[in-house]
Parts: sequence; structure tokens; C-alpha cells
Amino acid sequence: MTEKEILMLAMFRNLNRYEKKRNDFYEQIRNTLEICIDVLPFTKFMSINDFLVPLDESYLQESINKIKFEYTGKITLIGQYTNNYKNIVEYNKGTTFSQIFSTLNKILNEFLKNSFNISDYSKVIIPIALYFE
Repeated sequence: MTEKEILMLAMFRNLNRYEKKRNDFYEQIRNTLEICIDVLPFTKFMSINDFLVPLDESYLQESINKIKFEYTGKITLIGQYTNNYKNIVEYNKGTTFSQIFSTLNKILNEFLKNSFNISDYSKVIIPIALYFE
């Protein structure tokens, strides 16, 4: 085997290792998203200023994709204040149930914070009516 062939073989092996690590990483992300979808009571959210608004598409007159496409103006929201985001993701360390799901809470916390760029003091508002201008 020539030096060039040895070098090419080493590069090919490194590329295969890199591809496997990359695929494993994407598989972990996919699994995390599947867990979030199964655990969260809502799968669609809007972030408006310091408000996190979960959406249930079954109550909307139009699909969320159509709303995103057709309405780009001002949104007026009438809703019920339910909680602060920080209170939702914190857990009581004393109970067995919370100890089991503490890791899941951390994952959900990071997922929501990174996906919606929300702060700990964001308020969760359950929408009653949304008006687009």
C-alpha cells in the first residue's frame, strides 16, 4: 500500500467515525423532541414579548401554518393568566415523583428556553381569543 492510499484510508475511517457521531447526536435530538411532544400538553406555542402562549389548533378557525402565512400584522390576545414559566419548570425535590422526572424537567426547560427565547419570568397565558390586524 502506498502512503497516499494509507492516508486516504485513514481519512475515510475518520469520516465514518464523524458521520456516526453526527448521526448519534441527531438521534438524541430527535428522541428529546419526541419526549417533549409526548409530555407537553401543547405542541404549538407563540412567544409574545414576555408571554408564552400555548396553542390548541383544534380551537382555531384556520391552521397555524395558514395563520403564519396570511397574518403578519399586530396580534391582540385575550387570555387567562395561568402561571409564570419559572413556577412550571421548578420541581419539589422531596417527592419521589419529582425525583424521577427531574431530568425530564431540565430537558423541557432548556427546550422551551432555547426554542422560544423566554425568560424565567415569562407569563403563561391560555388564549381565549386571538385577533390579527
